[in-house]
Amino acid sequence: MNYEGADYVPEQHTEYDIELNYVIQLTQWLNVRPNLQCIVHPGGVREVQNALVAGLQVQSTF
Repeated sequence: MNYEGADYVPEQHTEYDIELNYVIQLTQWLNVRPNLQCIVHPGGVREVQNALVAGLQVQSTF
């Protein structure tokens, strides 16, 4: 099967998303929130590699 061809339409299945968040209170006015996401079968397509995404959110209150 030619996965590279423009006429190829993959069969879609289930996409699984797993997310891990954690909040770190550095001071009374500053939070840091790292997160990690794992996406299994992105777009529900088994031919696409799984994805691992890291993120960081910084929140301050004045």
